[in-house]
Amino acid sequence: MAHFTPCSRNRNHTTVNYQIRTMRQTIYGHWGKALLKFDVTTTCIEIHN
Repeated sequence: MAHFTPCSRNRNHTTVNYQIRTMRQTIYGHWGKALLKFDVTTTCIEIHN
């Protein structure tokens, strides 16, 4: 479903960032601590936003 892309030059940074952000929020509400694992991947994408 969700594609977790690494730190790469993508023209769809906004789209990817939005999808990851929404998923991270859901994961945080369900597993909370699991957010830390995804935080590493999401942070990389958010920085490039």
